[in-house]
Amino acid sequence: MKKGTITLAVMSALTLTGCIFQANQPDNSVAQVIYDTSLEAKKFADALFEGMVEEKDISEYSIDLTSHGFVTDDPLIYIVGYRYTYNGQTTTYGYKMHQTEEGFAVIEEGVEVGEFITGNGGNNDENNGCV
Repeated sequence: MKKGTITLAVMSALTLTGCIFQANQPDNSVAQVIYDTSLEAKKFADALFEGMVEEKDISEYSIDLTSHGFVTDDPLIYIVGYRYTYNGQTTTYGYKMHQTEEGFAVIEEGVEVGEFITGNGGNNDENNGCV
């Protein structure tokens, strides 16, 4: 009984001080860098998206959903998708890109990319209104 109590007390003390199991924790610095880069990719795509709606002469619109992230590939692919509404119509647009020395380069863009990333907003019968 004393041995179990002492073991429990030691494990509790180590847990409270943050010393237990640190050696077995994965290094998340790489994941953090990738996530941070995905935020930069989103900023880049935001500027492209604003330019696209301007080019299409869409002055009044609302962004209903924005999704972003990355696909583990070599090189990593960053994705950003938008579901937006204008003139009572909901549609999507998205970007697939990879990082370059200068910033980002778009690999693919368009409505289909946006649908892949955000879903199509229930605009067809295939998904029964579910996204």
